[in-house]
Amino acid sequence: MKISIKPVLLKYFVLAAGGIGLVLRALLYALATDEQGLLSRNHPLSILLVALTVVVLAGLFLLTRSITGPERFHDCFHPSIPGGIGCLLAAAGILLTTISEMAGPTDSVGLIVRIFGFLSVAALLVAALSRLMGSQASFLFYVAVCLYFCLRMVSQYRSWSSTPQLQDYCFQLLGCVSLMITAYHHAAFNVDMGRHRSLWFFSLMSVFLCCLSLAGPENQLFYLGTGIWAFTNLTSLAARHRRQRPNLQLEEERDSGEV
Repeated sequence: MKISIKPVLLKYFVLAAGGIGLVLRALLYALATDEQGLLSRNHPLSILLVALTVVVLAGLFLLTRSITGPERFHDCFHPSIPGGIGCLLAAAGILLTTISEMAGPTDSVGLIVRIFGFLSVAALLVAALSRLMGSQASFLFYVAVCLYFCLRMVSQYRSWSSTPQLQDYCFQLLGCVSLMITAYHHAAFNVDMGRHRSLWFFSLMSVFLCCLSLAGPENQLFYLGTGIWAFTNLTSLAARHRRQRPNLQLEEERDSGEV
């Protein structure tokens, strides 16, 4: 059974839920930390946050099942100023995060992540231009962004696993995973093999998890920029693929009694 909702309402439902989750996490840090600065796992706000996360992700899974549309890039990504700005903000967040991480210790994994960080910034600048013009860039640009999120997740695991703050670890890890898959599905649309449901689900999942990660102790600019990118670069569902139904106009006239 598919439950339908207007996509624009779904976007703002997730954004509102992310805002509520951000407030809950901020309250947790203000009211529910022990003498070591760690969050209490049994605090009512923590239980409410977990319940909110489960409801939002389950709701996304159900509500995106009815989202369908054409698979060709030009039918789904019209010229968009918000889309272009979202790409620019993601590039800025990744750039500032990469520069700040250069001050830390350098090893082979960290060096590769930083290289792909700069590559993804360049790729997102090209993506911003393509969104503003409604033109189709090479799928390789989004592949570079996808690889950056994947490598960053591997690199950040070392710092996440060294801190006992499980909540930060879970939200940031899931946020990186959803951003990686979002970039993957953007690449798929650039070769006319995209799936609306998948892109909407993982993009809105990224928005929600990025909102929650903003309350963490680090990488706020990264999650702010990439969250805005995920929110502003969804596919357009207004255009219907008449190319797959050449007799659509005749069917509409027949239904209205004109023929």
